[in-house]
Amino acid sequence: MGRVMKKSLGICLLSLWLILSLVPSLSIRVSAHDDSEYLEVNLEYLAGHMEDFDGMRVGTKGTVYFMSSFYMYVDFWLDRAIPVVVRFAGLSTPPEGSFIEVQGVIEYSRIEGGFYYLNAHSWAYADPSVAEFPSFLILPLFMIATLLIVIIYKRKHYVTANDVSFFLDKED
Repeated sequence: MGRVMKKSLGICLLSLWLILSLVPSLSIRVSAHDDSEYLEVNLEYLAGHMEDFDGMRVGTKGTVYFMSSFYMYVDFWLDRAIPVVVRFAGLSTPPEGSFIEVQGVIEYSRIEGGFYYLNAHSWAYADPSVAEFPSFLILPLFMIATLLIVIIYKRKHYVTANDVSFFLDKED
């Protein structure tokens, strides 16, 4: 690799590192309590074993659903399996269909025949798939890549005045 190519690659990597280090976290957590020491539990397992987690601080991920239910006490459901209450912590309700991570305490309510629910202390939007490349970084990266390609191309195909006169003399 040539010296110019190494320098160009170094500049590109440095600028990428600077851009990524200046990007704030894309996840916003709505929280009412300290979110340390939560046991992360698979949603399907938690839904089937809520009584085993009674009084424990748990965290899980799922899709928000608003369902008409005889549990009027509930603010929303995670994957139609776990009732969640956020109003006691003064949290806002996430939009329907959003994939979120919820942290809170599993509690039992004797209201309406009794049921277990997740009393949420915090929730944050979560991505169910591999994180996407942030779109606002694509333009600067394409600009840097284009600039590097132009620099390399011009260095390889540099034409001097002697080269031009050589071609002009041949045509005569």
